[in-house]
Amino acid sequence: MLKKIIKKRAYEGNKIEDNLLFVTLQTQIVGLDMNNGYEQIFLSDKLSNMCNFYYDKDTKQLLVYNTSGHAYLYQMPEGKRLSQKLYLRAMDLQPDSIAHKGDYYWYSDTNFCLRRLDIKDGSTKQILKDKERRVVNVIQVADRLYIFTDMRREIEGYVKILCYHIDENGDLKYEFEWGERPYVFMGYVRRDFDRKTVIVGAKTYTKYVGDYYVAFEPENKRFVPIYPITDEAWELYGHTMLEGNKILAANPKYVKVIDIPSRKVLAKYEPEETIYSATFLTKNKGAIFTNRGVYEFTF
Repeated sequence: MLKKIIKKRAYEGNKIEDNLLFVTLQTQIVGLDMNNGYEQIFLSDKLSNMCNFYYDKDTKQLLVYNTSGHAYLYQMPEGKRLSQKLYLRAMDLQPDSIAHKGDYYWYSDTNFCLRRLDIKDGSTKQILKDKERRVVNVIQVADRLYIFTDMRREIEGYVKILCYHIDENGDLKYEFEWGERPYVFMGYVRRDFDRKTVIVGAKTYTKYVGDYYVAFEPENKRFVPIYPITDEAWELYGHTMLEGNKILAANPKYVKVIDIPSRKVLAKYEPEETIYSATFLTKNKGAIFTNRGVYEFTF
């Protein structure tokens, strides 16, 4: 069953707390209380071509940003703005590929290097710039950053993963690195429903047949195949719930809830609108984001 909870165009969204769903609209981020009939409890300042948001559960800071890299920082749950407009000097960032500790944020920038934002003064700094390789993704696990790099040129290469420790001053201390073959590109990253496991869209040539979503296990320096990337489940617009062996496969026309081991379709939803993305909200509930609003579904 589908239940419309927002009537405006919405591109994507995610839970930031157990009861709070935040949604990306055209020019703003809106926060909804799921325990109170999806009552609006937050609305960000406007930014043209709003892109997404990053939320740190420990500090409860919310960074909202647009496709051009302009951003605002808020303190939740009050919704108090902590900064003037920031310029990240990066475009189309993925929220699960942003790291944060103290006064600093790290992310890959437009010039294919790692960039650090200092929220005290809004300044940014380029680090880890390499003439041969580019920073593709940044994965944070506690006080460690795992930085995915690949070749700048469109040739068959390999992913080099660099591990750095974030010290008490916000500086990065090199620890180790390894090369992962035969991956030639590590695509979009997204956290699993447990918010701990990192799921990576990996293009491969020889390890598996075709391209796969893989679970990143940094402690073991390995990637575990989860589900093939298909026309139904592409670019991580599908969301995973590994504990429940489920994945959401979303395309512009419908959303399917699929059992991962058997690949059996457990439920299918067709809101008759253009679908942008979908996500799990609870173990038996999810949300679909479309050009005409947001739908809640139960499975």
